[in-house]
Amino acid sequence: MVIQTVVWVAVIVITTANLAGWAFRPNHYSTGRLAHRWMGTCTVAWAIVLPAAGAAALAFGGASGVVTGSVALACWPVILLALVKRRVSPAAQEDADRLRDEQLAALLDERGRSEVDDLMAAGKRIYAIRRVRELTGLRLIDAQRLVGSLRR
Repeated sequence: MVIQTVVWVAVIVITTANLAGWAFRPNHYSTGRLAHRWMGTCTVAWAIVLPAAGAAALAFGGASGVVTGSVALACWPVILLALVKRRVSPAAQEDADRLRDEQLAALLDERGRSEVDDLMAAGKRIYAIRRVRELTGLRLIDAQRLVGSLRR
């Protein structure tokens, strides 16, 4: 019974810490759209399951249930804070994207920008991305974003 309690407490604490890390330290986690959606779904599910499981453990679990239920209910506010922290409005996301595009565009000087514009005008998007990477040293995804923002 003690081992089961320790395992349940460890699962609760580790899952809560992971979701809190995702919310409060976003640079350490994948930023892809699918990863963002998946972690958001997990956070919502954990916010629903955690208090229900904690209350059930307190009600029906005996001595080990008191420990597990107390830990679950103590972790619940952390998950709620994570949900609030990671909720971003579409307007705020557009502003952040625009600011990121402006910062990326500032990396190119006039000569480099004219080269990239010429390549884009000739329909050579891949060569434009390659040239941006040569000029700035950006990662592929950032060079693609930069070329996409210049096209707009």
